Amino acid sequence: MCGWLVPVFALLAAYRRQPWSSDAGSWTLLVVSVVLALGIILNCHYYICVRGDGNPGAPSLVNVDASNAWNNALASIGEQPPGVPESWPAKEYGLFVGLLLRLFGTDICVPLLFNAFCALATIVLTGAVACGCSGGSASERRRVATCAIVMASTLCYFIASGMLLIKDCPLALAVALAAWCGLRARRGFDAALVAALAVSVVITVYCRPNYLLAEAAIVAALGAWTDRAGARRTIAVVVFVLAGWLVAHAVFPVVPFERFVDSTGRALSDDPGEISQHSFYMRLFHDYYAFSFAEHCLLLPVTAAIQFLIPLPWTWDKYLMFGPAIALAHFSFCRYAVGAAAMYYLGAQFGRGRSSTLLLRLFVAGVALYLATAFQFGGTVSRYGIPLVSLLVPGAAYAWCSYRRRRSFVVWMCLFATAMAVLLSVCYYLTI
Repeated sequence: MCGWLVPVFALLAAYRRQPWSSDAGSWTLLVVSVVLALGIILNCHYYICVRGDGNPGAPSLVNVDASNAWNNALASIGEQPPGVPESWPAKEYGLFVGLLLRLFGTDICVPLLFNAFCALATIVLTGAVACGCSGGSASERRRVATCAIVMASTLCYFIASGMLLIKDCPLALAVALAAWCGLRARRGFDAALVAALAVSVVITVYCRPNYLLAEAAIVAALGAWTDRAGARRTIAVVVFVLAGWLVAHAVFPVVPFERFVDSTGRALSDDPGEISQHSFYMRLFHDYYAFSFAEHCLLLPVTAAIQFLIPLPWTWDKYLMFGPAIALAHFSFCRYAVGAAAMYYLGAQFGRGRSSTLLLRLFVAGVALYLATAFQFGGTVSRYGIPLVSLLVPGAAYAWCSYRRRRSFVVWMCLFATAMAVLLSVCYYLTI
């Protein structure tokens, strides 16, 4: 765990060199790094000592995605446990974890620390993207960037994902890098842009290759299309990202594009004889994937709301076998508050005091991808919204910095809190 200090302080040093950095942002990052380290220590103790036999190279992982990733990683370095087949869900991510194990040793702490670093770097990049998109004076951009860092750090579901062997935090970093590259390409090409773009594409290829299409759309949304040179640079970045998608399909057995855009119901399937983890949802919708396209569109407000609500605060003990630190993911009230500020930001763009067009484009791209996830999976896989932190939080941060003194903002936040209290009470009654 001592090795965790090196990347953390390197990231803090890089952040402090930015003109938009602040003491509040630095302390926030330091606190988050401590929380991530403590969560990983807790989870590793559980995987290695409580459920395992004390060997950090042979942890006991109950989560199917984590177990598949670990077994595929061991297989890629020739240490696959006997009798454990290579399985589909985490093949590419398993290869990526295997690369980390080759470099740093066969220890479950290695990929967990990498995921934690991805979470921390995503928070910094969220601040950078917020600063680059918000406009205004240098002090105003600094305030929005600091607020974005603080808000991203309060998203407990996102932070808890950095303590687990799942690919959401690396993918969140890849998306944040893509957004940063889209902004950087507006000014010109340099080594930092090329390096960041390469890292983004490589991580996405190993984690979720079809997400490169979303990243290409993000870069295009942030492009300087009114400037001929800027447009050419944006097109070059988009082409590079799409080339990575084509290479991924040529090299890896990637999920077919048809399944990427038209799910077959895997998210709601359960093994025969087992109780469905979405039992109330199934009673409500019966079979979401049997509905027509038009019905899916009509249900989109409901499925998006479900995706926003879960994980529910009172289900904190439901998945403790995946790692005790996952209980942190169910402290959802800060996430609800950030979501309320984000909703106000979108509504405020139809009135006076609008934000920069660039920030609005970034936010709309995030909303579109968030709704696409709810549309595809019926709102049941809320963690698929985690990679969109760097796209949605800047809008919420801008709303807090620019609109919080408005009477309408205060009224909206109070009404939202009241509505959430009623809605959560109803959900508690229906699900307990």
